[in-house]
Amino acid sequence: MSKTKKLKWLSYLKVLIPAVLLIVVIIGARRFFEGINGELLKKQFDELSFLKLTCITLLGFLAVSPMILYDFVFSKKLGLQIGKKQLIPQSYIFNTFSNFIGFGGFAGAALRTYFYQRYNLERRSIIKEIAKLSFFYLSGMSLLCWLILMGVLDSSLLVKYRWLKLAVLAIALYLPVVLISLSFTKQFDLRRNVDRKYIFQLISTSTVEWLFAFMAIYGIGILLGEHIPILEFLSIFIIATCAGVMSMIPGGLGSFDFMVLIGLESLGLEKETILLMILLYRFSYYVFPFFVSFIVQARYLWGMFNRKWTNLPNIVMANISHVILTVLVFLAGFILLFSASVPGIFNRLSFMKEVLSAPIMNLSHQLSIAAGISLLGLARGIEYRVKRAYFLTIGVLIAGSLFTFSKGFDYEEAIFILLVAWGLWLARHRFYREDFVHTWGKFLFDTCIILLMLGFYFFIGYVNLPSSNIKVPVKLQEIILINPYELFRSGMIGLIIASTFLLLGFKIDMPSFKPKKMGKNTSMIVREHLIQYKGTVLSHLLFLYDKYVHWSTHKDVLFGYQIYADKIVVLGNPVGEKASIHRAMEEFREEADKFGYTPIYYQVSKEMLPYLHENGYDFFKLGEEGYVQLKDFTLSGKRMKNLRAVRNKLEREGILFSVNLPPFDAELLHELKEVSEIWLDGRKEKGFSLGYFDEEYINLTPVAIIRDANGKLLAFSTLMPVYDQNKVISIDLMRYVPDSPSGTMDYMFMNLLEWAKQEGYVRFNLGMAPLSNVGISKYAFLGERIASQIYSQGHFLYQFQGVRRFKEKYADEWEPKYLAYKKKSSLFFTMMQVTLLISKKKD
Repeated sequence: MSKTKKLKWLSYLKVLIPAVLLIVVIIGARRFFEGINGELLKKQFDELSFLKLTCITLLGFLAVSPMILYDFVFSKKLGLQIGKKQLIPQSYIFNTFSNFIGFGGFAGAALRTYFYQRYNLERRSIIKEIAKLSFFYLSGMSLLCWLILMGVLDSSLLVKYRWLKLAVLAIALYLPVVLISLSFTKQFDLRRNVDRKYIFQLISTSTVEWLFAFMAIYGIGILLGEHIPILEFLSIFIIATCAGVMSMIPGGLGSFDFMVLIGLESLGLEKETILLMILLYRFSYYVFPFFVSFIVQARYLWGMFNRKWTNLPNIVMANISHVILTVLVFLAGFILLFSASVPGIFNRLSFMKEVLSAPIMNLSHQLSIAAGISLLGLARGIEYRVKRAYFLTIGVLIAGSLFTFSKGFDYEEAIFILLVAWGLWLARHRFYREDFVHTWGKFLFDTCIILLMLGFYFFIGYVNLPSSNIKVPVKLQEIILINPYELFRSGMIGLIIASTFLLLGFKIDMPSFKPKKMGKNTSMIVREHLIQYKGTVLSHLLFLYDKYVHWSTHKDVLFGYQIYADKIVVLGNPVGEKASIHRAMEEFREEADKFGYTPIYYQVSKEMLPYLHENGYDFFKLGEEGYVQLKDFTLSGKRMKNLRAVRNKLEREGILFSVNLPPFDAELLHELKEVSEIWLDGRKEKGFSLGYFDEEYINLTPVAIIRDANGKLLAFSTLMPVYDQNKVISIDLMRYVPDSPSGTMDYMFMNLLEWAKQEGYVRFNLGMAPLSNVGISKYAFLGERIASQIYSQGHFLYQFQGVRRFKEKYADEWEPKYLAYKKKSSLFFTMMQVTLLISKKKD
């Protein structure tokens, strides 16, 4: 017969023999299991104490430990010096995986290869040595089989099942065959002391391993109260193991179990006890050690993966687990609230009525409702990782679990709530915020959910009212409280308690964000800083004293901002040392984040985008800022023909332009105020990114004015310095009376540009034309189009398209301005908040 045919027949036999054995086992087991009493089996398991279950689990866990000796011997053979702290856990993992998964020890071999490769050993040589090692896994069982064949141990089971004698004989001959084969193939040289010692150590380890496995199942029998003759049980264990090995199923599952069942039944044990013993053995020796090893190995592999990806996986998992934790807190609140509206709390244990008085149980019922509502409210604080919310939630969860006992011994509910509290405690290091501010979107969502929950709760009471027309299905009648009036009363009391608790919990001694207002006492320091680091076209607005200022740790970067809802709206670019801006932005964000605020940046230039992008911001283009290069500005040429005509006409009418320098006398300030009020026409001033009329503010900079031939003030415009060594000057307020001659504002601009050019300025800032070239493309995001409408419709004092057309007559450069907002936050709500902040009426 050719070698190919031999291999083919051999492969058939490898499948056929286990299949036949499995069929025999299934047929025999079927007859055996017919007489098992399931209720008795469950009763025996329920009677096991926690201490006994713990001992059984530890027995199996310890029974696997001798297998660690394989790797001590193996690593020494390879000449490796591996520390015990590293080798023992890894070896335990190899062997438990091999035990549980099986496949001829392939799982353990693969893990061993991966581990030993780290010690700069050639993969082929490692696999070769592991293969040699695997030959000796059965060597100990082979020795034990000779105890049966030589008559040292009882062999009565072999008389009844003669086919088992072949299995025992095959395993007994395994070790001699292996030793002879290895000698002939020169895998080992038995004449060498080193090889003889190595083989002896492996055989000894295997023997101890199998004896420990036997002691595990024998110990389980003792803990179950069965005193089985140890030598007879050892004989059954060896025969059952041989049957399991021959079946080639991982752990001998089925074959081993059936033979143990047959053997122990012959010794007079009840079938239910034997089955329970085997199940506990399977769990303690195979399942539990594998589960522990799987967790340890998963943590190890996760650590490697996490280090490779620079901690990103840990961050992702932390965020996911925190979301789950938040949901669980919310769910705990829902369970407490819902369980308070269903009966069974008095029916589960009737003695509770006798132990606790009715008033106490009613109070517990109301407190459960209060705890449920409180948890619904606290869930958002948990999501925001607020320290105060963490402590309050832990307290409510523990109290809620106690209330579930006192209102009717709902132990499943109490266990779930305590598990949530335990999970929260494990995650305690994640809670770092001192306070939080609801975002508009989440506030609306939370309000709807809490109202929905309360509505559902009261709906249950309503359907039980005698006057209710809603018919409750028969199946649901048993789970709904009968007394609706008690439900309403308890619900209202619980709501009041929860509201009071949350209000006091988040108000008493609660740390809060303490912004520092820009004041006159700090104006000199701010001015010097702006001059040193060069301000922006918006920096001068700080001197309205309506904004807060934030200094970086090193006092080299300045932020001007206002607060609206949960947003800190920073006006323009931060001013300071360029090298420190990124660090300062991170500091500012961390400080704001501690109290639940989110910084956003309004009207930032394109130079700021890289800094903001690195800090996790998205961008929305607000518009473009017009500039005039003064060195190129002239009224000559065809382009300025119409403007020259306007200027000549107004000068013929006696219109005069002048620039007045501060300080201004009371009469001029009064005139300016009159023009401003006429221009406002009863409307209130805007703020934040827009200047407004304030006498002290007006007195800081030059004012350009236009008078008619009679000296009447027709229009004025205030100027804003940029604090950049007189390179750029910007326009601020620009107001006029309605009956001014046509072209008055053009006349103002022409003269201002000429004046600025004469004063040595390089550029003139015409201000921003909001939303110019925003959302024009048909491919523009819908969110941007909606946001642009919110922004434009929210500024009633300005006709934006008209502003653009007016400034285009003079501007020769346009620079984009952006709103930088936090990624994943709502642009819709953000734009509404910014618009409301700008449009907020000045007091």
